[in-house]
Amino acid sequence: MKLPSRIHPSGCSCEGCHRPGHSAPLDRADELTIARVLAGQAVNDSGYELTVTTTTTVAPGGSAAGGADKVVVECEGRRWDVSRHLMAATSFAPPF
Repeated sequence: MKLPSRIHPSGCSCEGCHRPGHSAPLDRADELTIARVLAGQAVNDSGYELTVTTTTTVAPGGSAAGGADKVVVECEGRRWDVSRHLMAATSFAPPF
C-alpha cells in the first residue's frame, strides 16, 4: 500500500488526488496521513495551518512529562487523534 505524500485542499479532485499514494484532499485525509505530515513524511499543500494540541501527564512528585499522551490535530472543522500513528506507524515520537 502506497501512502499519500501530500495533502491538498478539501474537495480537490486533481489527478494526484485520484492516484493512490500521491495526494489526499484534506477532507478525506485519515489519521495516518496527518501523522505523516507532522513527522515530515508528507507535505501540507492544503493551504491551511494544522493546529496541534498535546496532552501530557506529570506523575505526582514528578517534575517533567515523560512524553505526549495524546496528540490531536485540528483544521477546517476536522479533528484527527494521531497519537497511535505518530508513535507506531511513523516511528516518530514528539519531542514534548
